[in-house]
Amino acid sequence: MELENLVARIFSDGEWGIGFSTEVFLLSAPSQKEALRLASLEPETLAKWAHKFGKAATLIQYPGGDFYRIPATMATSEVGMRQETLTLDPQNPLIEIYALSLSSCLYKEIGWFLNNPTQAGGIVRVADNQQVAMSYANAKTSEDFTAGAGVKKAVSWKREDFWHPGDLADFDRDWKQRLEPNTPDSWIEYKWRSFDPEIGLNSEEGWIEFVNRYKLLVDEFGNRYHVSWNLGMSEVAKPLGV
Repeated sequence: MELENLVARIFSDGEWGIGFSTEVFLLSAPSQKEALRLASLEPETLAKWAHKFGKAATLIQYPGGDFYRIPATMATSEVGMRQETLTLDPQNPLIEIYALSLSSCLYKEIGWFLNNPTQAGGIVRVADNQQVAMSYANAKTSEDFTAGAGVKKAVSWKREDFWHPGDLADFDRDWKQRLEPNTPDSWIEYKWRSFDPEIGLNSEEGWIEFVNRYKLLVDEFGNRYHVSWNLGMSEVAKPLGV
């Protein structure tokens, strides 16, 4: 059973839970029996997906505080994705997750990035501008300061930590006027300037102009998220007035 089918079953059963911690892909089972059954039947699938999410293991919790742990190293060396074969490199996971409770619509978006590992992008929680998922493709371009900081650190940044303040204010105004939630053909392309949070807003160096495409998701709990895809970037001079 592939994880898409497994997660669909879990989401259809309100007794299961799914999420992430810093180190693990986390499943919460309703009983030890269910946890043991899943750990016994699907260890390789769960190991592969722990690796894809950049986690050390899948953890299946059950009532009483105990758990079964399936390490990512149990995954086979190759996993099929669409018509291609992607070689798993333990040093190069595909996506990094931070401070996120996974819901059904987010699972689909994260799955898209896993199936398109060369596309830079990610997911931001609107309520606090917190990045919650980032593709490792963001670190493949040397101009992007993510490459220097590392994705594990960069995904913890909020927009205020690296966006030009005026561009962020304009973006917040525009998306509220133009984006319809959960609508495939509702998206905007937006150009914004960014400073390297490692050296600060006042630095003359480290400024980049990004062009991203955005859409708006609202999950079944009412949480809003922006999904973005990077279309291009270039180094720019420090803006006047900053």
